[in-house]
Amino acid sequence: MSSSFPPDLGRIVDRAFRFQPRDIRHVLDRIHAHALEPRMEPAELEAAALALGYASVHAFGHAVGLPIRTVDAWMRLGVPQESAQLVRALLAMQDRFTQAAEELDQFTHVGLVDYLKDKGV
Repeated sequence: MSSSFPPDLGRIVDRAFRFQPRDIRHVLDRIHAHALEPRMEPAELEAAALALGYASVHAFGHAVGLPIRTVDAWMRLGVPQESAQLVRALLAMQDRFTQAAEELDQFTHVGLVDYLKDKGV
């Protein structure tokens, strides 16, 4: 006879009993971050994934190790502010790298930017 309880029910109950008042601030911070702060729109996430060289948001999520359910939620609801900041930081880093490679190409004529684009980097 199979049980209808989740396999980690004991761990969940244990954590509930160890809940401390100081944890309330963390819970409220999480609620604020996910419910009240502005979210990155799914279209912006899709554009970012393409700009970073991925075929899709799911390909980006897989490359960075996100669970599929997280990617699906982001595509439905948008990206929470903290995660959106990281995505935008990746885009900014890519821009800085591209600018540096283009400057290097001006002096060396190596074609580093074209080489990296050909390699899908």
